[in-house]
Amino acid sequence: MGFKINRIKADLGSYPHYMLLGIRKIGKTTFVRDLIKEKYGDATKGLLISCGAENGYHALDDLQVEEAKVFNQEYDEETDSRGFVQIVDDVVENNKEYGIKLIAIDTLDCLYDIAAQEAIRLSRKETGKPCKSINEAFGGFGRGLDRVIVLIQEQISRLEDAGIAVFILSHVKEKTRTDMVTGEEYQVWTNNLMDKVYGAIADTAQMVMMAVFDREIKDKKVTGENRVLYLRATASLDAGSRFHGLPEKVPFTPKAFLDAFEQGVKNSATMKPMTDDDMAARKAEEGKQQEKMAEIARRKETEKQRVEMLDEIQEKIGSVAQSVQNEIVDILRASGCKKFSDQSFPIEDLKRVYSLVV
Repeated sequence: MGFKINRIKADLGSYPHYMLLGIRKIGKTTFVRDLIKEKYGDATKGLLISCGAENGYHALDDLQVEEAKVFNQEYDEETDSRGFVQIVDDVVENNKEYGIKLIAIDTLDCLYDIAAQEAIRLSRKETGKPCKSINEAFGGFGRGLDRVIVLIQEQISRLEDAGIAVFILSHVKEKTRTDMVTGEEYQVWTNNLMDKVYGAIADTAQMVMMAVFDREIKDKKVTGENRVLYLRATASLDAGSRFHGLPEKVPFTPKAFLDAFEQGVKNSATMKPMTDDDMAARKAEEGKQQEKMAEIARRKETEKQRVEMLDEIQEKIGSVAQSVQNEIVDILRASGCKKFSDQSFPIEDLKRVYSLVV
């Protein structure tokens, strides 16, 4: 098979997720709305998934949104809602129709909350034992927290594998850290979740950015302030990137971020200097690759669904009413297939059978 020499990528969607940390009400959600418009010129090219109790989008026009109050739940007609997993399912399966390029998760903190509830539910189901908290899940000893991390990482990876740029918004708080060399304690602004959870997501991010107010203070009075986006860490702010030569901070605007992103790409192109024309050509090439990735992800998703539905159908079909069995036989005959398990049996027909049986 051979090995490949990596080349620097040029498109947002060609990289792992981006972390956007920021103090409350600084405009993280507004930034996402404006970034989608600045980058793609079309609100339907982006999607904000508002998780759990998060509701920072209500005062924003021209932003495509879906709420995920729970982590895993099939569509409920009465509440017109579905789970986070089901939203990801929809995007992965149907993005050829939707054309979504960027998804923002608002926020990591609230995604953790609904994933923790899902881990508790799974613990009860898989162990058959009561479970009231994440610390009790799967017998304790951190196993519940480990499952939460896996649940979150799986869904982020699915979106990335589909060629979508993923931005994860996050609240912040000041925490105490210990210097690795001196052992002295110091304060830093970072995510307010447990370090184990945040680290698992932030460590695999392409960029960790911190939005803050850059204030001028004189005689203990604020004489001026600007919203800025830190791209590199300071002694008191958690930030960082895998790109070379990024500025420490830029104005907290989509254009400033995109300019810095492109500069980071060019600075990281060490094989030969990258011109604007080179970057445009690279983006077009990566766009085709992303379409291929999305199609592979869609096929994998379809086959995964097929296996899961077949298992449940085979388990429960013997207990359904005769009239339902007759209807299922008619669906099978109309398809021209002999068995549900035939790979040629249309997935939409399988979904119809599944809805009749389950």
